[in-house]
Amino acid sequence: MYGNRYAWFVLALDLSKTAILCCIFCPLFQDLGESWSLGAAYTGLFTMIGHVFPAWYGFQGGKGFLVGASTIFFIDWRAGLTVFVLWAILLAATKYVSLAVIVSAFCAPLVLLLLGGKSAAVYLLCAAGSLLMILRHHENIGRLLAGTESKFHLSSKKA
Repeated sequence: MYGNRYAWFVLALDLSKTAILCCIFCPLFQDLGESWSLGAAYTGLFTMIGHVFPAWYGFQGGKGFLVGASTIFFIDWRAGLTVFVLWAILLAATKYVSLAVIVSAFCAPLVLLLLGGKSAAVYLLCAAGSLLMILRHHENIGRLLAGTESKFHLSSKKA
């Protein structure tokens, strides 16, 4: 909306809001006898809902990618690292941010499942967040299928 000038600020803000909330609520979940990862999954999903449907912007918000990316690291850092590497490889190979996000979001609950050790609630909350993120990319999916999705470039000048 505001161009590349504010992109790094928005990136830091979106990652930070989830990190701050997880640092507050994950210990509270542990104090109540629940797991850190369950606290992260709940906190992340509700942070994503607030990000995607903010009341102060007429319930028209972002797509939840950075909130989800931050959340998966708090649920299990190994899953976060795995999903981040997958995202980076897909972005480098295809130059489509949306495709990399959609595939990574789809794979996040599967990676958690493969790593094991989490409750069913953690998997379900992660799957719900991933589904929300994928659904928010419905316009991108249409453009990908039509071949009109724009590609990622680090600079404003296209090579």
